[in-house]
Amino acid sequence: MATVPPTDSLVPAWLTGLVDDAALFPPGNVPLDRAVAEHRGHRASEYAALVGGFVVGDVRLPDLLDVLDERDDDDPLAVNLVVTGGAGAVEPAVRWATRPASVELRALEVALRDEDDLARNAQRFLAALDPLETELEGVRVFVELPRVVGDPTPGWLAAADELAARE
Repeated sequence: MATVPPTDSLVPAWLTGLVDDAALFPPGNVPLDRAVAEHRGHRASEYAALVGGFVVGDVRLPDLLDVLDERDDDDPLAVNLVVTGGAGAVEPAVRWATRPASVELRALEVALRDEDDLARNAQRFLAALDPLETELEGVRVFVELPRVVGDPTPGWLAAADELAARE
């Protein structure tokens, strides 16, 4: 199991896990080995309860596993996995992230990319989740729709409906 924040935390319960650690992404762009070490430090601090998962992109996952293999730490790293390759990349990324004992997949994040047919893109993403029921048990899934300027388009609303119907 992942490190559990101390129960005598200075952080109120309603703020638990509020800040995910995205040090690998701009503006931080911290080197992977240093980001992992700093995340472990945050998770051992007095504000540990405030710290959420370690955010890593699917393309960096093999490098993360190499870094974790080099450590003597037996505690799995709680990871929020950002899939950047579309619906077809979801299954391999999730399977890769759930295989090693050094990683605990906590969240899956994906942005819908095909703005010409967002509803179909949402359907493809949801279909990609179907064979992963076991691997995604207890994993929070986040889907990002494109930013709306003005009124949402019918395609944007249809995609939102597809995602909302999934529950």
